Amino acid sequence: MKGNSGGFYKLLIKRFFDFTIAFFALLVLSPIILFLTFMLLVSNSGHPFFTQTRPGKNARLFKVIKFKTMNDKRDKSGNLLPDALR
Repeated sequence: MKGNSGGFYKLLIKRFFDFTIAFFALLVLSPIILFLTFMLLVSNSGHPFFTQTRPGKNARLFKVIKFKTMNDKRDKSGNLLPDALR
C-alpha cells in the first residue's frame, strides 16, 4: 500500500487540475457529442444510448452508458442480422 507522500495540498492541487481539465474537455467536445447523439437518434429510431453492466474494482458491478453504434435490424424471421450487416 502506498503512503501519503504527496501531502494534502498536492492532492488538492491534483484534484483541482483534474476537474478543470475534465470540465474544459467536456466544454470543447460537447458540440461533437451533441452531433453524434442527434445522428444516432435519427439512425437508431430514437435510441442513441444503451447501458452495459461491467465488473469494476473488487468485482463490484456498475453500469456504463455507451453510444449505440449498431442498429437492431432483423431478417424476415425476426432474428438479428449478423454484425457485419448491422
